Amino acid sequence: MTSRTITTVRPSRFSPGDPVRTIRLSAERDVLAAADGWRATSPQPWLRIDVDATKIAGQWIELIFDAGLTDVVCRPILRCVGPQGAQDQILPAAALGRARWIGKIPPDSSTILVSPVNAPVSFAFRVVAARPLSVRQLAARGWTARPRFVALGLGHRWFGSAWESERCFRRALHSAPLHAHRRWAGPRRRAPEWDGFDRAPEAAGRGPHIRVIATDPGRRGVARLLDWLRSQPWPHWSLAAPATHARSDVIAFEGGARFDACLADLAPDDLVLVVRRGETWAAESLAVAGVAALREEDSDLFYADELIGRALKLKPDWSPVLAGFTDLIGRAWIARAGWARRAIGGLPGDVAARDPLPVRDCVRVTHLRRVLLEGGSALPRSASGGARPAPAARRDGPCATIVIPTRDRLDLIRSCVESLRQATGRADFEAVVVDNGSSDPATLAYLDALDREDPRFRVLARPGPFNFSGLCNAGAAAARAPTLLFLNNDVEAPASDWLDLLVAWASLPTIGAVGAKLLYPDGRLQHAGVILGVDGHATHFERFRPPDEPGFFGRINHPHEISAVTGACLAVEKRKFDAVGGFDEINLPVEFSDIDLCLRLGERGWTTLIEPAATLVHREAASRGVWRSQEMRYADQVAYFKARWRNRLRDDPYFHPALSLDWHSAALG
Repeated sequence: MTSRTITTVRPSRFSPGDPVRTIRLSAERDVLAAADGWRATSPQPWLRIDVDATKIAGQWIELIFDAGLTDVVCRPILRCVGPQGAQDQILPAAALGRARWIGKIPPDSSTILVSPVNAPVSFAFRVVAARPLSVRQLAARGWTARPRFVALGLGHRWFGSAWESERCFRRALHSAPLHAHRRWAGPRRRAPEWDGFDRAPEAAGRGPHIRVIATDPGRRGVARLLDWLRSQPWPHWSLAAPATHARSDVIAFEGGARFDACLADLAPDDLVLVVRRGETWAAESLAVAGVAALREEDSDLFYADELIGRALKLKPDWSPVLAGFTDLIGRAWIARAGWARRAIGGLPGDVAARDPLPVRDCVRVTHLRRVLLEGGSALPRSASGGARPAPAARRDGPCATIVIPTRDRLDLIRSCVESLRQATGRADFEAVVVDNGSSDPATLAYLDALDREDPRFRVLARPGPFNFSGLCNAGAAAARAPTLLFLNNDVEAPASDWLDLLVAWASLPTIGAVGAKLLYPDGRLQHAGVILGVDGHATHFERFRPPDEPGFFGRINHPHEISAVTGACLAVEKRKFDAVGGFDEINLPVEFSDIDLCLRLGERGWTTLIEPAATLVHREAASRGVWRSQEMRYADQVAYFKARWRNRLRDDPYFHPALSLDWHSAALG
């Protein structure tokens, strides 16, 4: 067994306690020690944290750990192993080089493992400190940002509700408001160690070259840029600036030179970065971009996160649909010279002030997941936005089969059906109502009349124990249309164009599942997409917001990629649904089957999408009640889902790894 010893660095702000003074990491599984760190041999490498877990079992601890500044940013997984099995917890990502996690170690833990990365790559990782925290210390840490949840945590603890108490403390301790990002970043930003822990890989010696173009550096700007470039570790760089700032160590371009002319001497795989007046790039920017370019050889464009004024822009990974409706790339971009020559052109000054980059011709775009740029101002947005697909052409048969599982609750199914009759713009749909053993005479009479009187509706009897997945699969098997639309019986459609929108998106060859924006009856937001990893599994993001708020990154108002959508209203082409085997009625008969379906579609290359312009009303779980804890009621399904999708739960590509998984709207973790 290979091991590394790391001496604890105890920050001076710690109060005296009993910290673990030396943390030894040992290769437990699927990982090898390397000269400059570790090498994962699978997507789930495990290191053993060699501490006496029995001494901290049942206690709250603070764990401080570092990751390499040029590594892909990823949330680690902490695994506590005991006689009853293993319990996994997703840790915050070290997006600024260091991360802090406060959590409770299960009482029977005997071994503690950590999985720092989710791909077979080389990586740097070390545990800097681990120390127990008292309840008093927990309360003090969380009170500044979330006093209400600290008070709730103390109250639940007083009344013996340990699960609720832990949940409240996690929310208080791991959900810093976005406006407090500078205070949050302070203890998490560490100095680079370019000669040691953050050393660039050997491949950095062969390039690529990075050309930095200063469009309007000002009188002292060139000198400041040269100081920055000479102090950072990437060896292959050059600076280009207007001829008015000519000097021997700067490439000069004249005031009419085209942008592509500034790159004429570069190889196609070299990189270009544009710096505008008032902007500051992080010390690690060139190293991060250079290493990423070596790792992602087929990427044309790299974009990073930004701090523009007070606005912290933590972006999702590449989302071409969203990029058509909002400026996803922003100013913090680094491009391959070959692509930039073909796609950008124009004057250097024009690049600084132009609309979002023309990214349609990119082979691949890579998100760097780090805040590399501060200062400047947001780019102006062009009037032309993205385009929604045209509605599907009329056909001889129905355009979509709407599958509606139901049991009794005449008030719900009647409202649902009548809304379809009145508000659905196109008449060429069919609906299969899957009756899960209704016994109410009035409901049975209504379903019988519906089946007889409206040729668009069929009633399919499927009595037996409630199995949402099985009921949906039965309805899908009876479908005659090329697109399936799964709809809960407590959903109502107030608008007329929602079905056209969902069917049009679902018909695209790259799209899998498509979801709608769902509102509560009082108008608040109920669903605008599902985020993975929140609360340890997945949940609706930004629930309870006013419906007209744009939400984080403005996504609530725009079509955008998302990891999953709710099965309460989910459209998918039947051929794609059949290709992945439909809903999993064996392992996930009730909980998480909709998210599982989206993820399995994603494995086949079909992207999940949310279309906010399709807006419906959802009386959530009205037909089967709302349980205090669905996780406890369906524990076996939750466990299966978490084990099946562990690596996706830790790393939702559409949810930045610096964001909190303990808060249901945007906050820092």
